[in-house]
Amino acid sequence: MRSKLGLTPLLIVGLLAWASVRPGAQAPIQPVSPFDNIGFIDAATVDNPTDTFSGGTITVNGTVFIVPRNTLLQMPAFGLTWQEVFAMAPAGFQASHQSGLARADRNAATGLPPPTDYEVHIVGNRVVSGTSDQRIVGLMFLSQQSLNNGAGFINYIDYATGEMRVGGRMGDPTTGARVRQNDPIGRHGLATDGAPGAGHTAAQDVRFQQDEDNPTVRSETGYPMCVARVAPPAIDPLCPEANRPKGADGTYLNIYTMAPLPFDGSQPPPGSTNPNVMVPFEVGDFVDYQGTLAVDAAGPYISAWGILDNIGVFTSPGTQPVYTAIDVMLLGVGGIPNPFLPQEAAVRTRIEGFTTDPTSFVDLFAVDVDACNGQPTWRYYATVGVDNIAVNGRWRWRPKSDPQFLPPSRMLLAVSENGFDPTTPTPNGLIPGMYTAPNFDFIFPENLGIGNPKVPNNLQDFPFLAYGSGPYAAGKLGQLSPWPGAVAPTQPVCDPTTGTAVFAPIANAGVHQSVRPGAAVTLNATASRDTNVPPRALTFNWVQTQGPHVVPFSGANTATPSFIAPFATTPITLAFTVTVGNGSTLTSSAVVTVTVANPAVATDTVTITAATFTLRRAQLRVLASTTDPTAVLTLQGFGEMGPGLAIAPGVPAPPTDHQIRIVGVLNPTPTTVTVTSSSGGVATATVTVR
Repeated sequence: MRSKLGLTPLLIVGLLAWASVRPGAQAPIQPVSPFDNIGFIDAATVDNPTDTFSGGTITVNGTVFIVPRNTLLQMPAFGLTWQEVFAMAPAGFQASHQSGLARADRNAATGLPPPTDYEVHIVGNRVVSGTSDQRIVGLMFLSQQSLNNGAGFINYIDYATGEMRVGGRMGDPTTGARVRQNDPIGRHGLATDGAPGAGHTAAQDVRFQQDEDNPTVRSETGYPMCVARVAPPAIDPLCPEANRPKGADGTYLNIYTMAPLPFDGSQPPPGSTNPNVMVPFEVGDFVDYQGTLAVDAAGPYISAWGILDNIGVFTSPGTQPVYTAIDVMLLGVGGIPNPFLPQEAAVRTRIEGFTTDPTSFVDLFAVDVDACNGQPTWRYYATVGVDNIAVNGRWRWRPKSDPQFLPPSRMLLAVSENGFDPTTPTPNGLIPGMYTAPNFDFIFPENLGIGNPKVPNNLQDFPFLAYGSGPYAAGKLGQLSPWPGAVAPTQPVCDPTTGTAVFAPIANAGVHQSVRPGAAVTLNATASRDTNVPPRALTFNWVQTQGPHVVPFSGANTATPSFIAPFATTPITLAFTVTVGNGSTLTSSAVVTVTVANPAVATDTVTITAATFTLRRAQLRVLASTTDPTAVLTLQGFGEMGPGLAIAPGVPAPPTDHQIRIVGVLNPTPTTVTVTSSSGGVATATVTVR
């Protein structure tokens, strides 16, 4: 099958300017704002038709969007680069470097447009900087019509062509929808090569083929299905009629269990079921099909990339092989932890599917790809049991700990514990017991409150977008360019010894401090962390970068250097920068300030109006106000509290409202919080735990 960081300075400055715009003035456009568009493709271009990783543009509903270089987009059943969409187009469009998917395209041979409209779902950010205003795509899903499908009883099967008639009169070859599998290699039936009697016609679009390695042509329970390559009573050994047993009344069983394979390694006796090979479709089966419209000499038909048969095929409990499938994927992607953007972090996640062994446990993984060598690794999510009460063979997973599924992954994997054997493929060429599927259902952070700035899509948290997916075809699939954000994430370096990607550490210089003159001060960068697996050892280098007094401090190459605060008659501010390394050429830095002053006399009153901690989301939320509009509030241990945000464009925010929100694992659960003011006020409140 082919296939946190805070806001950037540019974005922070833009949002502050937006919030402070004077009444009556036109609010400027946010520097970075999200989009999530679904529509028909008006036009499409590729920058370099000979470059596999080339970007281009796509026009949807009259709006032009930039497709970055290194985009790997999702088709219904597998992935392609943007250039491959053009290179694999039908011949009449391919010759003139057209996609054959846009309304503006014209077939060079016929002069005709594509036979139908094609749909795209794109997610990204609009990035405005100076005179530049670009809508840059991060995620893309192409289809003919994502909700276009059909269903009905199979009323006829033409074994000479592999075509099924669905929804017509039983036994009538002239009624019902024409449905053919889009199966170029012939894994589930006749191969697609356009030759008479060999499957689909030349009208077949290989870009919309089924997944050959993870069956999208299957039973409800995940068992792979097929159309026999010969008409019964002749026997197709890869799609035998014996795999559809009949009941006493002579009709096909809709629910049954395959006999186990002989323990001595021999083949099942003639006439018995064989779980090593596929199950054939039969007239009378009720199927759901999904595909694209194609046209041949006999007229239009559905070129199907997915067919789901409403039968329950199970394998003998505790034996091999076992088949599993993923039906539902929904991943929350967290949020952007910044007090200037009130938001609801998206953490809702769900994965569901089926297995043919109701006694089996299913292991779930995210599939991560090394940015240097392209090698996949499995990141464990959970082990789930099978729900045999409501629906036999169905399994479901919804995480109880939100952060365990992050960062988002492009691919998900389900593995049956009873039947996974990667060394022994079936005669049809499948690896039983595992199922890999691409995900496109990501839930991004949402606004909290009407009129607040739109929360940008946090695409920097998607490793396969921010860092790339390593070698692809003859080159390297790297970071999206241009990047759909204000500043692109730091690219990893490739370790020359192991060939794997090494990522920069994340520096954390600790919280800002206010101390008396002559006090002992300890800086603290122990919250810095390495993002590699396993983590690499960190190095630290502290330097003073601001202040009227140069202070000598000890431990400059440790995480916790210390010094004595200088004596001064007026308050002074010292700034220190820590640079954190991990043995590679990549480093990251963070700054902390220390204010040195005699104890201030309170000139204001601080009030904490709310302090709550939500266990399910591990989220602390504090609201406070001060009687001094010029004061800066600090939530002790967590940093400065953001100013109140404008309730609508052009309306300034009340300068006395402050709030902060921390998302993540806080252990232990905070019981009290303290807020201090730069004008001397202080308040402490008990945290309400939800």
